[in-house]
Amino acid sequence: AVEWARRDFGSVAVGGDSSGGNLAAAAALKARDKGVEMAAQLLVYPVLDSTEDTDHKIAFKRRYARFAGQPGYGPNTYRRLKHIWETYVPDPAVRACPYASPLHAPSLAGSAPAMIITAEHDFLRGEAEDYAGRLRAEGVPVELREYAGQIHGFFEMFSVMTDSHHAVGVAGDALRRAFRHLDPN
Repeated sequence: AVEWARRDFGSVAVGGDSSGGNLAAAAALKARDKGVEMAAQLLVYPVLDSTEDTDHKIAFKRRYARFAGQPGYGPNTYRRLKHIWETYVPDPAVRACPYASPLHAPSLAGSAPAMIITAEHDFLRGEAEDYAGRLRAEGVPVELREYAGQIHGFFEMFSVMTDSHHAVGVAGDALRRAFRHLDPN
């Protein structure tokens, strides 16, 4: 799809939130590997690492044991994500593939410039921060925006979360900058 879009439209970006962020990051890596230039990747609290026992995930499970008055919030989130990985990529050996877990790529150099949006109270925040750090270290332009006080899913809660308005604006601005060269004015 990226190759087709690049051929038919001249410039292309990918983006998504959560599992869609996983697909977008994987598409950006695949495009890089195939020599297909992309304008940007927009990753909103993306899933980037299938590893279950990262320091951040273990700390989240403990720290959020009672989040917002919900007993078991951290451990339940941990179990849900584990189940999602088991469903999405049933073979544990394949989960480490960079196209399934983009954070496992040996190199991120040459990937499309990235805008990464995270939420403070999100199980996935640590892997998004790690990904942004690796992109930066490998010379890929990246902008990382964390929304303090926010939860996974806030980006889509336009009618109830003021921060979602701001985050959607930030995402739109990033895409406008990425495609600025196409503006005839």
